[in-house]
Amino acid sequence: MTGKYKHSVDGKGRLFLPAKMRDELGRNVCVSRSLTHECAVVYSQRQWEDIKAKIRELPIDEASEIQTELGAYSSEQELDSQGRIIIKQELRDDFDLGGEVMVVGALEWVQIWNLEKWQEKEASFSLEKMKKSVGKLIFNGKTT
Repeated sequence: MTGKYKHSVDGKGRLFLPAKMRDELGRNVCVSRSLTHECAVVYSQRQWEDIKAKIRELPIDEASEIQTELGAYSSEQELDSQGRIIIKQELRDDFDLGGEVMVVGALEWVQIWNLEKWQEKEASFSLEKMKKSVGKLIFNGKTT
């Protein structure tokens, strides 16, 4: 999934997902918290099942905290007839997701950011750092 879209979370916690993202995610999704960023995440049902399977492969002492965290803050749901999802109150509180938010395609899933935090993150993007990382990924550490 790609792109970024400014949308609003209404008073009931509903968020409209862009049609392009809905098509890629499918009707059944899981809304959870990111374990690496200060945002909520929307996974397709297939991705969510893959994540749960990978967690089950971990030794129990490593998996336990992740299972608790994801289990407590995640909600499996079906998009409503208007293409909306519900963002649980805990996620709205933790990531300040009331009012305007940025819905971001993060290639494999969707991130939902507080608009101001997204703008701060976007301002800190480093083209040079990305070039080095992409170079390592594509060219096995060889730079061009």
